[in-house]
Amino acid sequence: MKLKAAVIGLALAAMSATASSADILVGSTINIFGNVSSIGGSGSLDSATGLDFFKNGSAGTPGGTISLGVGSTGTFSLFNTAGCPASPSAGGCGTIEDIADFGTFGPIAGFYTITEGANTLAFDLNTLNVDSRIPATGSSLASLTISGTGTFHLSGYNAAAGVFTLTSQGNGFTTFSASTVSIPEPMPIALLGIAGAGLALSRRKRVIGA
Repeated sequence: MKLKAAVIGLALAAMSATASSADILVGSTINIFGNVSSIGGSGSLDSATGLDFFKNGSAGTPGGTISLGVGSTGTFSLFNTAGCPASPSAGGCGTIEDIADFGTFGPIAGFYTITEGANTLAFDLNTLNVDSRIPATGSSLASLTISGTGTFHLSGYNAAAGVFTLTSQGNGFTTFSASTVSIPEPMPIALLGIAGAGLALSRRKRVIGA
């Protein structure tokens, strides 16, 4: 009986903790842009093995600088271009980490961070996929599209799952644009599962001890 009460108390406490802050609205979108060059391959984005984001307009530096794109929605309307007037080459209003190698990618905590006034948003990139590589033709530039999943962190809000997409075209010094959209977070279901498992365990202990 004590185990049953403890498990239920733990689950309720955890659920209460997650409810103590506001939720990021599902479908909230934030857009960023900056400059990037390919790592590896032939120097063309369609053959890149990684991405070097430019810091204040310079390649070959650890990480890069980003600015806000237009069209932030939902909870991320807290961030807007009026509060981030600087271009990425002038420092922008955020930073982004390089992706050294698509093939050996591992989760990147704080993959990008945006600060505007009192608000700071960080996004952890947990998974990564290379969606398309399109070689240059006589009428179009080489292009690369990658996507992944991760977690948003915003002060005063619960952590939220998100989907990240980045596209870029060209060779050498080029631009990229990216968007991240919040998606439903299955955490409450997981917590209920923990409680259910604990109850099953307590019943099993009673049967064994009977």
